[in-house]
Amino acid sequence: IALDTGETRRVVKHGENGFLIRIEDMHTVPKLIEELLSNPQRIVEVGRRARQFMEAEVPTWEERVAREIQLIQRVVEKQ
Repeated sequence: IALDTGETRRVVKHGENGFLIRIEDMHTVPKLIEELLSNPQRIVEVGRRARQFMEAEVPTWEERVAREIQLIQRVVEKQ
């Protein structure tokens, strides 16, 4: 469950790999939590899709550090 602001909707697809809530709809969060707690299989499915998305689309820390090192090396080589 995440606020539907900024870059969040690029990562969270409502009902697919998480749930987006608009600030003005915060009052609906307790009902959503109750619905999810009454349907553990739904939690598992959404969680599985969220993990698949993260593994496929978001670089690991190691990958991010490697990219940063490459960038720094390019900048240093140009000087």
